[in-house]
Amino acid sequence: MNRSVVWPALAVILATPVAAYGVPASPIASATAGAGNAIAGREGAGGRSSATRELLAVDPSSPTDPQPIGDAAGGEDVLGSIPALVAANEAELPAPPEVDGRRLALAKEILAESYKDYTWPESRSVEMAADVRRRNPKIPPRIVDATLEVFKASLRPAVMEARVAQQLAVRLDEETLRAGLDWERSDLGRRVRTAWNLAEGPGQRADMKAYVEQHMRKGAMTDDARARACAQIVALTDLADGMVSMFGSMAGAFIVGAAVAEGKPLDMMSLGKALGDVRGVLRMVTREGAVISCLFAFREVEDGELDRWLDFLRSDAGGRYARGKTAAEADVFNERGGIMFRTMLQLAPRLRPSGTA
Repeated sequence: MNRSVVWPALAVILATPVAAYGVPASPIASATAGAGNAIAGREGAGGRSSATRELLAVDPSSPTDPQPIGDAAGGEDVLGSIPALVAANEAELPAPPEVDGRRLALAKEILAESYKDYTWPESRSVEMAADVRRRNPKIPPRIVDATLEVFKASLRPAVMEARVAQQLAVRLDEETLRAGLDWERSDLGRRVRTAWNLAEGPGQRADMKAYVEQHMRKGAMTDDARARACAQIVALTDLADGMVSMFGSMAGAFIVGAAVAEGKPLDMMSLGKALGDVRGVLRMVTREGAVISCLFAFREVEDGELDRWLDFLRSDAGGRYARGKTAAEADVFNERGGIMFRTMLQLAPRLRPSGTA
């Protein structure tokens, strides 16, 4: 597999907000748009790095196959088989650890509060698929459809929320969870959450793109009090590291899809190298993208409110809660990413065009 597989895979991930897959919104989900637009802004501003230029060298000979998804020989319904494949892979997961009942109850209350403002209509998946196809025209539609179906089946909101709650209960003690619940129920906590959710909404995409491009044209991040505050928020919440972990966990499924689109062999050494290349690019852009997302999301939030948020994050319990929540979400994305990767490998022989191995 050559390096041209890497950028289409990464571009699909970065071009598509995580919340579009039905995952409840969170700072990690909201910041994905900033990371993707940071790459796009760099390109538009002529600031593309040599590593990014190499990853963008998409092979022009990649096949375009408009066939509807299905087995070439028997017309098998591949899309319809995906939920059962995902369920079988979920059944192979190790049994979750036992957790304290009080901590689990607190974790569920936290997520009921922090995720309750977010909804995403089912029709959004149609728009999302069209957007992915537009950005990646050389990837056959049947592979796009299958990949998105694998995502939808693997990232079911109810399953994700239950798994994050369990991870929160495992990672955090009762005192920290109570501090987190108090924060989520506070006026400021709700204000912060609403700002993240609005920034992630479809009506904000054009505004965010223009905002990112404006920042990238400057050639460097703005060094003012607001930018420094956002940089501290990103650091204190471990947001950038969480994004790298989350993106990396999802990249495997897209790399398999891109490799199938190019007719490349699916050997683990090549897949591992491609995934390593993706993670390298992610490390270059996620911190900057997270800060830009923060600047955009909180552009109408008062400085005093950001200062109060920072006070919470700097407190012992507040810092543990914020970092623990980011880590819990990343843990679950890693788990689900493994399921997506295995499912895409199982689907690969049925997604290849007729006459290919």
